[in-house]
Amino acid sequence: MSAQEMAGGAGVALNLIEWLVSEGCDALDDAGLVAELGSRANALGLPVDRLTLHLRTLHPEIFARTIAWAPGEPAEVRDRSHGVLNAKIFVGSPLRQVMESGAHKVVRADGTQPWLDIDVFKDRRLVEFVMLPLISASGPDSAICFATRSGQGFTADQIAMMDRIAPALRSICELRSLRQAEIDVVAAISGNAKE
Repeated sequence: MSAQEMAGGAGVALNLIEWLVSEGCDALDDAGLVAELGSRANALGLPVDRLTLHLRTLHPEIFARTIAWAPGEPAEVRDRSHGVLNAKIFVGSPLRQVMESGAHKVVRADGTQPWLDIDVFKDRRLVEFVMLPLISASGPDSAICFATRSGQGFTADQIAMMDRIAPALRSICELRSLRQAEIDVVAAISGNAKE
């Protein structure tokens, strides 16, 4: 890889990192964050056809929240119960492996993997997935998944760029998770006080 290519990839990553730590990003809700990240990634040349953020929670009833985006579609937010841990479709999935191991994974789809039937991936003709852990110091680990329909998949430079933005995204998600936990605790206390 030439120095110019390295500088270009670093510039794309820096552009996204600067946006992730900006006040404009902080003002967005989870769906807005994922939609804007996906749109910005596409505008910078990443062939992202599906972007999913899998946030573990500290909520007693909600195990995780999945936020999914695709170009030209509104972001979807899906809460996952604790029962998802034992769901056949999730047990052997690379997504769970990434969340538990803390190691990133690049997975090519061949159409036969059962985890491709996870609601946010099903019937989307996705070819390659880059799954990155968002390892948290103070809470459960989350993950982000960039997926493409391109037969070539992602280039090594594009995957390296995704790796570069993951720490900033992890920090943003960790802060959001802690804020949400505070809101949930206050709501529970307020609800108990009214009874």
